[in-house]
Amino acid sequence: YIVPSSRPPLPVTLDTLRQLFPIRNLDDDELAAFALERKAEVYGAGSILFYLGNPADYAYYLLEGTVAMKVDGGKTYTVDADTAKARFPLCAAKRHTATAEALTDIQVLRVSSRIMALGAAKHGAPHILDGNAPEIPAQVRESHLFQAFCQYYRE
Repeated sequence: YIVPSSRPPLPVTLDTLRQLFPIRNLDDDELAAFALERKAEVYGAGSILFYLGNPADYAYYLLEGTVAMKVDGGKTYTVDADTAKARFPLCAAKRHTATAEALTDIQVLRVSSRIMALGAAKHGAPHILDGNAPEIPAQVRESHLFQAFCQYYRE
């Protein structure tokens, strides 16, 4: 369910990509090729990005706005683009583990699961999943979203 937005899409820059786990592990040439003329996707408040249980062919990174994540059992948490949670995909499993609804106008980067797998496999990404990577702040390592990402990545 998509609600249109009148906002112009943000360009996807190398600086943006270098902040996102795990695709930031791609080398600069791969990131530059990925970013070439790519723009964010814009959705209006009330849009549903994906539904709980549906296949996850893409990972969604929140670049602007706020999304409500409704997990199994009815619990809800929010992800705001200005937080560390937004540096990770909204869902990182083969099936969506939540329903994602835009609470505000949002901009997202949609990345195919093949690019995600390449980014995770490059440049020592497995050390990220041991929870002790020095470049990941303690607040992020201890977050529910990061722990869920690690669990689903391992699976």
